[in-house]
Amino acid sequence: MPMEQFFLFCAIFGGAFVVVQTTMTLLGVGGHDMDGAGSTDVDLDGVADDGSAEDASSDHSGSAFLHAFSVRSLSAGIAFFGLGGMIALSLDQSPAVAVVVGFVCGLIATYAVFHLMRMLSKFNQDGSVRTSLAVGSTGTVYLRIPAKRAGVGKVSIVQQERILEYDAVTDADEELKSGTPIVVVEVLTPSQLLVAKQNGSAGPQA
Repeated sequence: MPMEQFFLFCAIFGGAFVVVQTTMTLLGVGGHDMDGAGSTDVDLDGVADDGSAEDASSDHSGSAFLHAFSVRSLSAGIAFFGLGGMIALSLDQSPAVAVVVGFVCGLIATYAVFHLMRMLSKFNQDGSVRTSLAVGSTGTVYLRIPAKRAGVGKVSIVQQERILEYDAVTDADEELKSGTPIVVVEVLTPSQLLVAKQNGSAGPQA
């Protein structure tokens, strides 16, 4: 049946995405998804005392809704949307009810994963991590970064033998797409970095 196939596709697609992302993270290959919370365990040393910390806090709260819907959270939501819909149909519920049940299940799963990632990031906190040492670190773009500081994206960088996630902007003329290798040019705030394409002409090389 069309609806059953649709829910099954969502369950398989979302579940596969979660498995692939988790496996890549464990292997240290892919982005380390902390859903916006990865930069909470950083030291403020080396950042100018000109109110930038307060700006970072306001920027972070303003984009918290977007961060909640990261790739991993959305993938879990899609998977549970499909599972919820399939269960509803198996209980002889109408397609409309199945969609509602699936949507509720998906929404719960999305925020459950979001909060789980925040909890895991707190467990991984280490006071020895210093934001000022991020300059020159290399990593990859996790959420695309608009060109000319037109918006904020997210990057995963290797710093002090750890994979950390920060908000990031770029001065590049073109946007940096997900998966693009980058190098940190400057620490703008405790939670936001200025980055450049790693093979580009701008920025220092690690």
